[in-house]
Amino acid sequence: MPLSYTHLLLLAIACCVAELASAQAVAHRPRPAVATVRLTEVNWADGFGQQRLDTCQVKTAPETKENMRGTQYLEELHIVAGVSEGTNHGAPVNDGESDVGMEAVCALQATKPDSQWDQRLVEIVGIIGRAQRTNGYLHHPVLIANHNGNTTEKRFSDLVNFEMYIMCHLITDACVNHDVSAKASLLTIIRRGADFLDEAYRHRTPQQAGCEICPSHFMSVLDLCRATGEACYLNLAERLIQMGDQIGDDNQDQLPSTRQTEVGWLTYGMPDNPSQPGWGGQFASAWKRPYSQFDRLTTPDDHVEVFSVLALVLLLSDDTTENPEAQLPEAQLPKAQLMSDNVSIHSHFPGDGTVRFCICPKAAKTYPFTIQSNVAALDGKTCGVKSVAPFARVLEDPSLSNPNRWADDAASQFGAGERQSVKSVSRWLTFFSQTSQNACSDPT
Repeated sequence: MPLSYTHLLLLAIACCVAELASAQAVAHRPRPAVATVRLTEVNWADGFGQQRLDTCQVKTAPETKENMRGTQYLEELHIVAGVSEGTNHGAPVNDGESDVGMEAVCALQATKPDSQWDQRLVEIVGIIGRAQRTNGYLHHPVLIANHNGNTTEKRFSDLVNFEMYIMCHLITDACVNHDVSAKASLLTIIRRGADFLDEAYRHRTPQQAGCEICPSHFMSVLDLCRATGEACYLNLAERLIQMGDQIGDDNQDQLPSTRQTEVGWLTYGMPDNPSQPGWGGQFASAWKRPYSQFDRLTTPDDHVEVFSVLALVLLLSDDTTENPEAQLPEAQLPKAQLMSDNVSIHSHFPGDGTVRFCICPKAAKTYPFTIQSNVAALDGKTCGVKSVAPFARVLEDPSLSNPNRWADDAASQFGAGERQSVKSVSRWLTFFSQTSQNACSDPT
């Protein structure tokens, strides 16, 4: 995995140690030595933190609310609840991204309350409660498949289905919402999910152990311990950490999770050279990602590199308000989005007579797009672009501005056709899956 993810993982583990101490204080001490500062008790005065908070309030939170309005996330809850019909769309981890976004919006209520979001959250909590199974289990891909008659989909049967990751981010959502608003509706629902995990992980299986991919489960159950004062969630956290000690994690299997104190432990081969085996894949020094800008609608004849940035800057017609944000109520603001394979890319109207889209293709293939907009000159327009794998020569030109950043090796021997590094990634997944099952079958 890229080094940036490793840093985040180690930071999360460090936070878990601190959270474990805090949770123990809550569960076992009438007067804890330390306590978590509530979100409503902190305000950024200036600096980096305030800048990031402003960005979240102005850009991230509105985008999150818009995404949750459509069919990509909440609609799947409606399907699970039996309110509507349909199939699952996108990767399993998408639900987790939605949960993280909801957590951010709930946290912002501490500094900038939004009554409309409060009302929206009531609706979301209601549909989560209807979608959740009586035993506390909730995972869209599995439940939608079962709802549509596919009985082969089983819980915890797929290593990278991210079931625990997603369920536990919902637990964190509930804790944040409870901390900010003192409302217990979501917390009550999500406690059933935590109780399901508590029961499910009393007798581990290799499949369950392998699902410990991201550290959200450590953090969330400790959050829940602090929110409720219930020691059972502290005990659950301890069991999950002990399980990690038996099989390592999805980065390495050489050390117990609690002994991972340095990035170097993850490499166990060549700590100073991630291009060598041992990093869970095959990596090379990152090269400068291309940036392409077009002032027209692109076609499949236009080629861009995978993971590069493609910007479309389209001139609006003269009859479109030049600075709409300053002149129209929100309900009448021009909106536009690119649609492709059930994925939407939202636009930006900067007020200079243009509309802008920013695209980062994630696979080597042709992407067709259709514009949906309340601006007549844009609505129904089509465009496209072909994304291609980078040529191996990019490895000879590493990025000078990011000397310590690594990317999947683009060399042809690690790819299959246009699928860059797929052999390397598959090798890592197979290796970890086999190691997890062997460790659980024989913990000694």
